[in-house]
Amino acid sequence: MASLERKGMISIVIPAIIWGTVGINVRLLSKQGLEPFTINFFNMLIGSIFIYYFAKYKGHKVQFKHSANVTKHLILQGVFFSLTVILLFFAFIHTSISDASFIQQTMPLWVMVLPLNRMTIIVLLLKAGYYKGRDLLSFEPWLYRNTFLTNIH
Repeated sequence: MASLERKGMISIVIPAIIWGTVGINVRLLSKQGLEPFTINFFNMLIGSIFIYYFAKYKGHKVQFKHSANVTKHLILQGVFFSLTVILLFFAFIHTSISDASFIQQTMPLWVMVLPLNRMTIIVLLLKAGYYKGRDLLSFEPWLYRNTFLTNIH
């Protein structure tokens, strides 16, 4: 039992340390002229290759054939995750890393507080777009200005 507990702790601590350095790495890469889109693209590309070979090494199978319904959900998951990471990288660049990380770590609270239905999401997006008078998909730093986030760089 102690061995499983130790493995569990290591499985929590190592990813926490790695995840804790993401903001720093994104900020350093952005100072070298890379856009969050480029950083995210290479994260996903290299990560996908690594996961594929790591799964094979561990004896797991990566399945590529799925039903149409499962494929649709996998595509949506990929799009939403990519969008989340891109916006998080913009936050790392345009705010303090600690603020962006703190807000990002509140995601379990948002799942509990917001009723996730289509109408709520549409209304929130429309209100945000109307309030700022900007295109929501432009990814401009206005997303992070004049909010409760501090230390904007």
